[in-house]
Amino acid sequence: MNAIARKALAATCALAVMVPAFRVPAEAKVVDDPSVVTVTADEVGPFFHNVELDKGRISSFKFTDPASVGGTQDSSFYIDFRFGGQKLEMSGANTKVQTRKDGKADVITMRNEDRNLGVQFTREFRLDGNTATVRTEITNTSGSDSYYQLDMTNQINTARELQGSYEDGRFTVGPESLGYDTEISFDGATYSGAASSFNGTTNPDEVGFVDESGAQFQRGRWFDDIAAGQTVVAETTMTMRTQDGAEDTDGDGLANAWEEQGLTLHDGTELPLNAWGADPNRPDIFLQMNWMPSEYESLGCFDNPQQAACADANTKSYRPSNDMLQQLVDLFADHDVNLHIDAGESYTNIPNYSERHGGVYGDYTKYYFQNEPQGIKLMDNIDEMLGDRSAVFRSGMVGDQMDPSTYSVGVSTVGDNAFYVANHDRMTTDEQFRNTILHELGHTLGLDHNGSTKFANQVPDSDYLPNYYSVMNYLYQFSHFDYSDHESVSGGELPQECYNPGANCYTGDYRVPADWDNLIINTGHIGKPVGTAGVKSTKVDAAAAKTAAKYQQDLTKAEKNEGTVDVEVASSNLEAGKAGKVTLKVNNRGADLNRYTVQVVTPHGDASKDIVLDGALTDRDEATVTVPVTAGDAAIMPLDVKVTNQNGETAFEDRFAVDVKAGKASANPAAMAGATNAPAKTTKTAKSQEAATETATANPTVEAAPSKAAPAKSAPAKSKESTKNDDGAMTTVASPKTQDQPEKKELHTASDDSRTEGGPNIAAIIVPIIAILAIIGGAAAALGSGVLG
Repeated sequence: MNAIARKALAATCALAVMVPAFRVPAEAKVVDDPSVVTVTADEVGPFFHNVELDKGRISSFKFTDPASVGGTQDSSFYIDFRFGGQKLEMSGANTKVQTRKDGKADVITMRNEDRNLGVQFTREFRLDGNTATVRTEITNTSGSDSYYQLDMTNQINTARELQGSYEDGRFTVGPESLGYDTEISFDGATYSGAASSFNGTTNPDEVGFVDESGAQFQRGRWFDDIAAGQTVVAETTMTMRTQDGAEDTDGDGLANAWEEQGLTLHDGTELPLNAWGADPNRPDIFLQMNWMPSEYESLGCFDNPQQAACADANTKSYRPSNDMLQQLVDLFADHDVNLHIDAGESYTNIPNYSERHGGVYGDYTKYYFQNEPQGIKLMDNIDEMLGDRSAVFRSGMVGDQMDPSTYSVGVSTVGDNAFYVANHDRMTTDEQFRNTILHELGHTLGLDHNGSTKFANQVPDSDYLPNYYSVMNYLYQFSHFDYSDHESVSGGELPQECYNPGANCYTGDYRVPADWDNLIINTGHIGKPVGTAGVKSTKVDAAAAKTAAKYQQDLTKAEKNEGTVDVEVASSNLEAGKAGKVTLKVNNRGADLNRYTVQVVTPHGDASKDIVLDGALTDRDEATVTVPVTAGDAAIMPLDVKVTNQNGETAFEDRFAVDVKAGKASANPAAMAGATNAPAKTTKTAKSQEAATETATANPTVEAAPSKAAPAKSAPAKSKESTKNDDGAMTTVASPKTQDQPEKKELHTASDDSRTEGGPNIAAIIVPIIAILAIIGGAAAALGSGVLG
């Protein structure tokens, strides 16, 4: 659940674009601190904001245009002044500050005087929308002629390559595309230049020098004599302009040109966002979901089940269900945001999406971040799973525990592209899983546990704000499936959640702006210049798309049967008084693999066996269980079958009537489910029951069912030999005693206790089943769910 700020890495795409018409902040706040004067705005618009004017040497200018793809451009502005060859020391202790408004512009004036040097030096900073002007005045108070040198240098802090040009007394500096053009002039400078290094700007001693290798630094140098009593003025003006093609009307980090024409990456890969449903007037979020395979799959146990490790290998599926993902899509749609998900062959809501990248990725590992910093691992995920596609997609990875010491359920980069969800054993419900995905995705959208990071300095730094009803709040992460859609204000009685163990609710005053109104979608890698706008006209394979859609629909249906099986009697050759066998076919009805325990009870004994079945749409979803049986004299032998899944829940339970050749009647070997087929009498004396148990069914075997053709783009089809679940014997077990069901611990929401639909008519077979229940015992104990960290 930790949120890792990756500011240094995110700064690599800190260019932005602006709309044609500029405006100033609705209200700027100017604060005079001991060493710096800060100018902040109550909103982010196409203007300078969060400016730090240092009373010493280096100031910081930030510019953001929300209708652009570049985010925030940060510049460092240096002022170096020497008089008579000596450096003028400027600090908070010897600087006098005045602030004022001039129309809508903020004007900050700083004055320094050194009587020993005999000079007065004044700096005036004027912030007016997208233009910043720095004006200096130098007055010689020494009583004699002297000389001065003034350098004003602007450094654009970006990893992108910048090129410059000079025309009409003004430099224009910017990246090749998708960024700002910074127009900067040094009026009356003796020398000026733009170069890739700090000192390279004025080496040639000329005006308007441009270094072909780069233009990250721009400088003007004023060097001249100054008479006693004379005042000279030097001025630098910096104006931000949006490059053509970099507009981003909806502020989602995807340029309008990309959303209207598509994007071709530098390697030729085409991302036809226009065909994928992107809308330049409505925010679009693209998310790629991946998950690790189960330990059983990672070990290759379907192909080689005889491995010792396979017996106890983890068979948990880490895949988020299609219903879960659709709920996320619908939630964002309700708030006018398009969420596009690539979850591989399992799920996508992206139209005309032919090549999927989501789905199973890598190998199973119990501890995903063991011995590796979480932030670095997540950044590696971006590089490995997305590559340059990270300019469009975010990465969501699902696996098991993060490390041995924590049961936290997720981690994310705040304001970047990647998150991880730990779907471990204590994640007991789909609601917890779903809400955790929403929570961690929220971190990549600029949300923290106390609201949008836009207001980090205005909201208490607490993970437990009682009235902040958002999935981002630890108090409501598992009970509230939504971000906040209104301002949250302190007051009133503390909710019950504040009394949960570990909750440390904040009791002071606070106001938290609505999450949905303050998402920061344009973050991290999103919108990086990784290609050019436009794609070739690409035809979509309609037949393949139809097949993929059908597979997705079938998988969604199978999810409703998760953890259940069908059982039928495939064959039998029973003859009264002789050894024979009954073959059962067990078919997984659920979408994902599961480990099932098959329990078989006859009037002559009982036995059980564990089998692992893959999902219903694969070719490894069936197995046959052969049960050796010595039948009695009755014409029909009752065969009771109960199957439990890996969560201890009943996957199937019913009675079959199996023909015995020497009998007088015959029954269809289908599940009786309370039917009127006359079963053999099961009531026995204790002595006869004991004798029957001694000749109990022993060593039933398990075989794979015949291989089915795998649907298009499902798990790879295997040969019949490679799909065996187990060739070992089914072990005979003593009749279990009824166990007390342990209390099921719950988290912040009630655990899912749903049962499979379509179960048998228990009332119709209650009399004959009583004897069977005495043998096989009560229902399997429910699993306990630990508290999530």
